[in-house]
Amino acid sequence: PLITSSINDDLNQILSTLDLKTDIDDNCYIDYTLVQQPFVIKDALFVNGKGEIFDKKSPKECPSPKQEMPETVDSDRMVTLWVTEYMLNSAGFAYQEAGFLQYNLTQDVIPDKIPIHMTTKFFKYFVPELYKAYPNKDLTLLDLRN
Repeated sequence: PLITSSINDDLNQILSTLDLKTDIDDNCYIDYTLVQQPFVIKDALFVNGKGEIFDKKSPKECPSPKQEMPETVDSDRMVTLWVTEYMLNSAGFAYQEAGFLQYNLTQDVIPDKIPIHMTTKFFKYFVPELYKAYPNKDLTLLDLRN
């Protein structure tokens, strides 16, 4: 226990000097900030980092629920990496906030064999007010995924 405690203390001191935020690209970064102090158990080092991705311009925490990480390492592997659904959701949220998860549905992206026309006339039975206000106009459906 004394050696393990000493290793844990030294490790925490070293890790406290590291920058635990890394740019992914010009728009987003990943935050590896520790959510608990690293510790050594048996023959494994346990480091629990946030692993959350943020938009650089206006970082906001992802509204998805976070998953708990395992408290022990039960493996004979040298390195075990957990990637949670929350990490992937935070990436989607960050890139959405940065304006990169947008999709415009226009007539030119619909295959000819699909009988849907991106016009107010085609959608007049679904949205009659739109057709009344803009008869026989082309439509663009903007999907922002918020």
